[in-house]
Amino acid sequence: MKHTHVKGPWIIQRDFRYNQDAFSIERKGDGLRSIVALMNDNWICNEHGDLTSTAMLISAAPDMFEVLKEVRFRLSFGDLNHIKDEPWIIRLNEVLSKAEGAE
Repeated sequence: MKHTHVKGPWIIQRDFRYNQDAFSIERKGDGLRSIVALMNDNWICNEHGDLTSTAMLISAAPDMFEVLKEVRFRLSFGDLNHIKDEPWIIRLNEVLSKAEGAE
């Protein structure tokens, strides 16, 4: 089964339906409100991280995903035998496989 994600860019919006410390991560564009995630201090405790920082990281996910795919693509044109076992190359492939839905 092929998985597809909501295309970016994603933006952070204050969401006052729950309280003043709530955010929605939404797809920007096309005139529709496509909510990707809702975040609230009641759902994510501050002891696990700052809500605003977490929202910023989530909103950057589509851009980071596209950049990492571009890095992998550009690296594929060279002779990678000398770096294929480097931890960062292995991690790059693991992260992209996870994002692409591979088990």
